[in-house]
Amino acid sequence: MSTGDGVGYNLVHQRALHVGIGMAYDLGRKERADYLDLRGMGDQSLSAAPKGFVTWVVSERFPMVVRADWRHLLRSGGGSIGDVGAYLPMPGSSSRFVYFLGPSITIANRRYLRDSFGVTSMQSIASDHPGYLIQHSGVEAYRVGLTADWRFADHYLLNASSAANHLGHSAIDSPIVERASSHAIAISIDYQF
Repeated sequence: MSTGDGVGYNLVHQRALHVGIGMAYDLGRKERADYLDLRGMGDQSLSAAPKGFVTWVVSERFPMVVRADWRHLLRSGGGSIGDVGAYLPMPGSSSRFVYFLGPSITIANRRYLRDSFGVTSMQSIASDHPGYLIQHSGVEAYRVGLTADWRFADHYLLNASSAANHLGHSAIDSPIVERASSHAIAISIDYQF
């Protein structure tokens, strides 16, 4: 699953606190993208995902950034998922370039976990995977991330992020999961009015 940042609006925009709402998206899943593991599982459609988010800087003397967001996928069966993380600026950061390192956790409700990692009886027949019914909400993944922001013009910001990801218990036990751990890199350009 891949959830994009989308667009958002800051309801609160103070020096140490940002609170906002937005609209993200989830790319869904195509059976043909991984025919060995997803054959018979069916496609999941692209979905809009309304979200809420908060970013808080603890203090100037201890500039740890705490971030949290919650998204709800609007496709049938999509569910809700959220992230909580804490990041510290690393040595060499400046007013134009800053990079952070820190851990985060992704928590999902049962509906999201079933949609992403479950195998229904119909899917089991079509795919030859054993059925897998997720009973509880829980941790979707643990992560350690590195993110860098470079303000290269008055209103433009280049962001690059990298993360090492390890799935939670409900996801790891799914018969459609090949690897418990993965790595990801994302790059974006942001414009601030």
